[in-house]
Amino acid sequence: MRFPRRLTHDHAQRLEAGLLRRVRTAGDAQPGRIVLDGRERIDFGSNDYLGLARHPRLIEALDDAATIGVGARASHLLGGHHDAHEALQRALAEGSATARALLFSTGYMAATGALSALPGRHDLCVQDRLNHACLLDGARLAGAELRRYRHADAADAARQLASRPDRRAMLVSDSVFSMDGDVAPLAELAALAQRERAWLMVDEAHGLGVLGPAGVAAPARRLAWPRTRFPWDGHAGQGARRLRCGDRR
Repeated sequence: MRFPRRLTHDHAQRLEAGLLRRVRTAGDAQPGRIVLDGRERIDFGSNDYLGLARHPRLIEALDDAATIGVGARASHLLGGHHDAHEALQRALAEGSATARALLFSTGYMAATGALSALPGRHDLCVQDRLNHACLLDGARLAGAELRRYRHADAADAARQLASRPDRRAMLVSDSVFSMDGDVAPLAELAALAQRERAWLMVDEAHGLGVLGPAGVAAPARRLAWPRTRFPWDGHAGQGARRLRCGDRR
């Protein structure tokens, strides 16, 4: 079957099975609600948990940022790293008690960028079966051997890690799983990573700003981390995603 005909055939099958997704235009509504097809509904699909997308202080900050311009004019390495970028990274690092923070434009870019850079082609990457797809994509881009353990099952993760003889390994998990709303057994995973001398990466996209007093004590922050840590944070504030690196101990 020729390629265009095969695409048409596959498209028809997905349409018949009700699996073809389409973009729906959302109208303006009050926080927590959404207008679709002319009807106002309760919005269960938003990541704006804290309503920060419409917060007056953030809107004011956006207006102030307009004085800088609408583009960095270059990549960060070639002169596009503005004073505002540096100030934000320093503030985020200070708030996280880490040595550095690195900003990415989206959560997908943070996950794939970090995971495609840290493990190598012959390394092992062990991930929770319900991790977000961007974490899986990052491991595949790195060429690492990807293994997935049963959801929130530290014992199964231990079995997967033990399968490698002398290879470097990375253990990866979301802190809060957005679809089910449950929390990963991070204390067990941290102990496992230390015991097996593996890196532990925690995606806090759905935990930052949501769990703990004032949202600053998300699950990953309560761990006794190894010397190097790579958690990254995201959706509570919307917009850019940050990767926290290093340790001040």
